[in-house]
Order: sequence, then C-alpha cells, then structure tokens
Amino acid sequence: MDEVLLLTGGISITTRALRALLATGATVAVFSPRGEPLGIFMRPVGDATGAKRRCQYKAAEDGRGLQYAKSWVFKKILGQRDNIKAWRRRLRGYSQYAESLAKALPGAGLHGAMETPRRRRRGQDGGQAGVRGRPTHPPVPPGAGRRSPGGAPRGQEASLRRDPQRGQSSGALHMYVIVVYDITENDVRAKVADILRAYGLARIQRSAYVGRLPPALVKELAERLARAVRGANADIAIFKVDKRTIDTSLRIPPRPPAGHVALH
Repeated sequence: MDEVLLLTGGISITTRALRALLATGATVAVFSPRGEPLGIFMRPVGDATGAKRRCQYKAAEDGRGLQYAKSWVFKKILGQRDNIKAWRRRLRGYSQYAESLAKALPGAGLHGAMETPRRRRRGQDGGQAGVRGRPTHPPVPPGAGRRSPGGAPRGQEASLRRDPQRGQSSGALHMYVIVVYDITENDVRAKVADILRAYGLARIQRSAYVGRLPPALVKELAERLARAVRGANADIAIFKVDKRTIDTSLRIPPRPPAGHVALH
C-alpha cells in the first residue's frame, strides 16, 4: 500500500526530514491552499536531473513521449539488424574461404606438412601430451615392437587406449579442421598461432591453419582460443570438414563481442 502524506497549511518540515522522506521513494507533492498542484520533489536517484524530469512532464502532457520512445527503440533494432547483416556477410566470406581450402586438400600435399609438427609434439612428450598436459607413452612408430595377444602392435595398442575424460580413442585423428582468423594485435596473433601449432595444425595461408583432430579436441581448441583472444579485436572461425565437404547451412549468430570464436 502506498503511504500518502498530507501537509496542511501552517505545517513546516525540516530539510533533513524531507531528504529522508524522499530517500524512501515516497512522492512529495506541493499544492496551493486552493488545492492546485504546484510541483513534485525529485528523488535523489542516479543521473536524475531537472531537465529530464521536465521532459517527462511534457511527454506525459502531450502524449508524444511514447512516440519518441518507440521511434528510438525501433532505430536501435534497425541498428542491430545492420550489425547482424554485416557479421553475416563476414561469416559468408569465411565460409567461402574455408570451402575453397577444403576443395584443395586432396591435391595440396598437406599430409606431410601436418605430420611434421605432430611428430615433433609426439617426440617431445609422447602421445597427445601437449594437448592433455600430461605424459602418456613414448612415441612408437606404427608396426614397431612386439605384437600383443590381440594381434595389434604394442605401440598402436598404447596409442589407441581410451581417454577416460573424453570417452574416445586419443589416437583417432580423423576430422579435418580449418581455422580462419582476423586479428589486429600482433601479440594476440602470435599467441593464437602458438596454440594452433601446439594442436598439430599446419599454416597454409597468412591467416589460415588446417589439421586433423578428434571432435572432442575441436571443442577444447575453441575454448582455448576464446580465452586467448578475450577482450581483443579478433574474430576466429573454426570449420569442421567431414569427408572434405563443408556444411553450408550455417547458423547466423548475432554480432559477436570482442574476442569472438565461432565453431561450425
């Protein structure tokens, strides 16, 4: 229930009491002895000013304030629509670029380029240690070593052990991944390049890397890149290529904030 305070003639109120009354949120109105409204005290809230309150009164009197508010909201919506259209055009360019790279994969001779950093990483700490952050097994070339009772070489058996955290074989590198980025800061670009190389991706263009990763590591890579470019003026698009084809039915997200990573 709203509390109404009526002050009749001959009643005075101190400034401290009036300030405390306004702080509670009560509306204090001043009337003439004839009952005519003279004004309303303004609450001491944030950026409230006399000019703003006067504009509110005028808007309430002639009804144009609602029209102005609707016009302002409509213009904001149109501005967001333009932002989404701009991002959609940019994303379409990323998609076309990645699709052209995917078509060039079979004859580009990229297998050796991707295998070199992967072998270097396996030689440093074995297995996927550079990705999971812990050593697993020493590098054993395929076919080397004694065979296990199941018939597979012990090196292959060790490399195909299931990762309990991901629930799949750590050696199942079967999906092509294309990473395209647009980064202005040199230090952030270098950080992103180091991360991509650590995951075994090979650089094929100035702002494009390609490699083969299991699906679980693709999501992990996207999260790590998002942390690396957080707060920077950077856009990164990750395209998962299955059987050297790209799904062109991409969802168009709203305009991303600074440091955006899109996973498709």
